[in-house]
Amino acid sequence: MFTISRKIEIDAGHRVPYHHSKCRYLHGHRWTIVAHVSSHLLVKADPDHSDSGMVVDFGYIKQVLTERIHDQFDHRMILWERDPLVQIETRPESWGFMESLKAARILESTRTVPCIPTAEGLAEHW
Repeated sequence: MFTISRKIEIDAGHRVPYHHSKCRYLHGHRWTIVAHVSSHLLVKADPDHSDSGMVVDFGYIKQVLTERIHDQFDHRMILWERDPLVQIETRPESWGFMESLKAARILESTRTVPCIPTAEGLAEHW
């Protein structure tokens, strides 16, 4: 079995809304994401294939990680799509607050995900 790994890092904020510790508050981390690719076979040696003798080209793994994770989530606030903070926009009493956030362009930096944004949830999502 051949296994290769590629690592990227992002800086992002999140919260775990119903946790009983300080994790329920907005806070940030430097996240390390490692992708492992395994195969029993290597790409057959062929002068017409740039990834000959490899499991997969590291450049391709980097491209996928960059496009799907880094470019979408680096320097963003990651919130669960059902987080009460995300739902606040639907409450009439909060519309003035939401207008303030929009004016400050804060909402542009928020990404919602279909899971609570724990390390485990994001690993499964990504």
